[in-house]
Amino acid sequence: MEHYSGIHTAFNAATKHKLPQSTLPTPPEHYKDLEKHQYRLEFKNAAYQEFQALIRKGTFKKVPWDKTLKLLPLRWVFVYKFDTDGYLSRFKARGDFQTSLSYSQDTYAATLAARIFQVLMVVTAAFDLETCQFDTTNAFTSADLNEEVYVPFPEGFHQHGYCLLLLKTLYGLRQVPRLWH
Repeated sequence: MEHYSGIHTAFNAATKHKLPQSTLPTPPEHYKDLEKHQYRLEFKNAAYQEFQALIRKGTFKKVPWDKTLKLLPLRWVFVYKFDTDGYLSRFKARGDFQTSLSYSQDTYAATLAARIFQVLMVVTAAFDLETCQFDTTNAFTSADLNEEVYVPFPEGFHQHGYCLLLLKTLYGLRQVPRLWH
């Protein structure tokens, strides 16, 4: 598999012309669609970087596959990420579940209601306070999974005769928000 280092990707991004959102083709729906996509190398590199990040975080472990194990189907989700001016800043790939299948029914997640957010912004403006926003990379892959969930290797990374036992959560599991919270 072809992939580039982070330095190469950053250099490439800095030296290329900025691409506005309106000029980009639709992101690929499936891994197999990458073969004909204009930005196949960039999306494959994003998938490689994501898979390596999951390995470093100990998200899963490789186990021998046998026919008695129920595997939840995975797919890659490919998206463009844009800067504040609407220009392409990077390519992103993440592993996601194809279905809403889950072994757990407990799906609670604390979220911030729009009305509460508005009140916080009014207080911030009224008292001339400073505020900042944080984003966590791979946030939902940080929670420990407390049940056995098996998945196939994601497309592009197959290892014949093996599957993955999830040790931490992945996007798309219904219990992820509760476990992460």
